Order: sequence, then structure tokens, then C-alpha cells
Amino acid sequence: MPKEGPLRFTFEIPRSSKHDVPGVYQCGETVKPKLKITCIKEKSFAHRGVEFEFFTEIAIKGQKPTVFNYIHRKFSDNATIHSFVEFDNVPECQLDANLATYHGGSFSIKHILKVSVKKLIGSIDYEKEIIAYDLQPPIKSLEPLCVRAAVAGSIRIDLMINRRRYDLGDVIHGAAHFLLSELKIKCFNIGLVAHEYTEANGRSHRHKFNICNYEISDGPPVKGEVIPFRIFLDPHKLTPSCSNPTRGYSVTHFLNFMIITMTNEKYFKSLQIKLVKCQKPPFQFVNENKMEMPEPSREEDFEIDEGNDANDDDDDDDNDSDE
Repeated sequence: MPKEGPLRFTFEIPRSSKHDVPGVYQCGETVKPKLKITCIKEKSFAHRGVEFEFFTEIAIKGQKPTVFNYIHRKFSDNATIHSFVEFDNVPECQLDANLATYHGGSFSIKHILKVSVKKLIGSIDYEKEIIAYDLQPPIKSLEPLCVRAAVAGSIRIDLMINRRRYDLGDVIHGAAHFLLSELKIKCFNIGLVAHEYTEANGRSHRHKFNICNYEISDGPPVKGEVIPFRIFLDPHKLTPSCSNPTRGYSVTHFLNFMIITMTNEKYFKSLQIKLVKCQKPPFQFVNENKMEMPEPSREEDFEIDEGNDANDDDDDDDNDSDE
């Protein structure tokens, strides 16, 4: 636990938009924070100035962070804080409409409020992150997806999920229906993966960020067997899928279905989903657990996993496309 300093910083950030998501602000929203600094060790604290900063930061792994929408204001010169001091003159801060908060494996996007209290030597710094998403209307329909995946003459599976768009606090319901099972299967896994794409210094960078992985079948499934599954998203503290070609980044999410044989051959199939943050808390459709499997929308082949680490990074020339 970090050592407690002599001052406590408190930001009060009123909302200008109306929604029911606590602790989350709308991209494009303008906020006007209020700052309170409290002495917690002594009754007073002498300083050499108090300064405020607001900025949006894109930090790509291995690169110098890029700062946007920078605001700076000096609140006071040399003075003494007696018990506490409040600042109501904090400038308005615009949350960029096209830069949603993101925390991932290879890059992050943050909206930061920063206060610096200058001392004779050094300063006491405090940062608070504002979480801002492009809040979406509530999901009103199921839109189930079913894809038939096969390995010629060996296996054929209907992969089904109940929706294609999910709230960050949602539950993914799905099933795998084994129509043909001639392979000697060791296990059947399902994972949630974020495909991150960034551009920096004239080069594109791809990263696969494994969020979670579950084994849903141990041993060979029999012909006709249906294996249901549920993935709870809330414990993973995710951030939404996003894309901003102007700033050179995108994030897409996939469900990865992986078959591992007794000879350690690996076959996988990916279904793309979209993660969003809705304007209302997570919900569940009536009888969503009992939804019947729809007819497959298309038939595709399983891909062979060549053994590359899913977390390996690939750097490509600038003229390469994202997909």
C-alpha cells in the first residue's frame, strides 16, 4: 500500500448529460469539476503554488504518449492551506467525442485531471481519470447468430450466440451443436479476444489481447450433443469496441472456438461481436436462456492453428490494412 501523503484531493464532477450509468460520462460531454484539497496530517500546509491540468492521452506500448485537448491553469501562488481549500474556478473540460476511454493490452486512452501542489523541492501530484464512453441506446432485439463450421469429413459444428452486440456488464449465452464428430478430441475451448490495431511513426501494429479462456468440454463430444455456455462479462472490467481511423487505432472483439485433438492439432473459428456501454444498466431478455438454435446463416471451415502465441505482436508496413 502506498504511503499516505499530507494532502487529500477530491474532485466533484457534475454531469451535463442525463443517463443512468454511475461513474461514466458521455463522449463529447463538457464537465466543470470542483476541487477540494484537505490537510490530513497537519492543520496547515505551506506550498509554492497549485496548478491544474486536463488532457486526453493515447499511450501505445513502447511509444511516447500523445496528448490532446490540453488545458492548464494556475490556481494560486505561494500560500498556506489551513485545514482545507476549495477551488470553484476549474476550467470547463471537453471530453473528445471521438476518443472513448480504452484500457487494453497494447495501448490505452485516458481522460486525466491532474493537480500539482508545488513544494520547495518537488511537488505533490494527483491524477484522476474520467471514464468516457459513447453511450448507446438499450439493446431491444436478440439478433442471434449461428455459423456452421467444419473440418472436411471429420467434424461439423453449429456455433450459436444469442446476440451480436453486448453491454459491458452483459452475459453471452451460446451453444455448440456437434453434427459430426469423427476427430479424437481432447478438449473444446472458448475464449474472448480483443484484436487491437494501432498506427505510430509510419508503422501499423497488431496485437491479440486474450481476455479470458474457458474449457467447455473435456473429452470427445458425441454426434448430436449440444454444449451450452455462458460468459459473464462484468468481472473482466472490459471497455467497448472502438475505432478511430483519424487517430490510427481500432479494437474489435471476437469469440474464439478452439478444438484440440489427442495429437495436439488445433482448429479454431472466430465469431465477431461488438461490446458497447448502454445508457441503462445491464438487463436480460425474457426466456433468453431457453432460446432455440436458429438455422445457420453460413457454413465455413475451421482454421488450423499453426502454434503462434495469441499474444504475439505483428508489426506491418503502413500500407497494410487492418483486416
